Amino acid sequence: GLVAISLLAGSGPDARWAAALTTTAVAALLVGSGARRSRRVRRALRRVTVVGGAGVALATVVAGLAVLLARGDVDAGTDALRAARAATAEGDVDAAGEHFRAARDSLASGWRVLRYVGAPGRLVPVVSQQVATAERVTLASRGAARALADASAAVDLDRLAVRGGSVDLDEVVAVSGPLSDAAVAVSEATALIAGLDRQLVLAPLSDLLDEALDEARHADSTASRLAEALAVVPDLLGADQPRRYLVLFGSPVEARNRWGFPGSFAVLRFEDGTMTFEASGPLRELDPL
Repeated sequence: GLVAISLLAGSGPDARWAAALTTTAVAALLVGSGARRSRRVRRALRRVTVVGGAGVALATVVAGLAVLLARGDVDAGTDALRAARAATAEGDVDAAGEHFRAARDSLASGWRVLRYVGAPGRLVPVVSQQVATAERVTLASRGAARALADASAAVDLDRLAVRGGSVDLDEVVAVSGPLSDAAVAVSEATALIAGLDRQLVLAPLSDLLDEALDEARHADSTASRLAEALAVVPDLLGADQPRRYLVLFGSPVEARNRWGFPGSFAVLRFEDGTMTFEASGPLRELDPL
């Protein structure tokens, strides 16, 4: 009866443990009652307690060892991701790619340790939540690092550079795919970390998750903006039809408030990535155009 009531009352997200706790309590009452009336039951309970306790202790130790073994690889992967972010900010794509690949390999190694060495810890309540959370975050981070490494390998700044007033739009389109995939992978990793259930996650791991979430959100913002920019660049540079832009040149001598006084202008035309000047001169000549 208690189990049935708990199943009905514990169906909500805030009472998800009600059924399990009530079932455990009822089972303990039944076993305790049987143990009082039978020596054979008491002997069996002692054996189960000893063997079960030893198994739980061993699984906990193995899980802790797995976390310690994986910690070095995870820290190395995290440091490599931070170094890649710094190299990206400086425009050093080659160095960023090396750091992304190092992060990918280190995180993959840490995930394998958590996945296989830490498997016994999944049988122990509370310990299983720590191992599973660390494994999921490491796996998501590895996927993001792999996508970013692939994107870095696809980017060649020399081929994307402006040469003779032209940008190779085919090259822009070629790199937009890998960068879009990387943005999706980073966004998925960020969403996974943000959506983790931390009810049974211990404070040290929860603090590390907070740091990881901050880093992931920063990377997600940068990757998303870059992917969105590359998606519109071909159209802005006249891939489908010519584009014309008016450029006004402000005179610092005539500055007012912030922008100053525009004294001259230029009209730029972009067609299929090639820029040409249509007109330029003093501002008084702009009206007839």
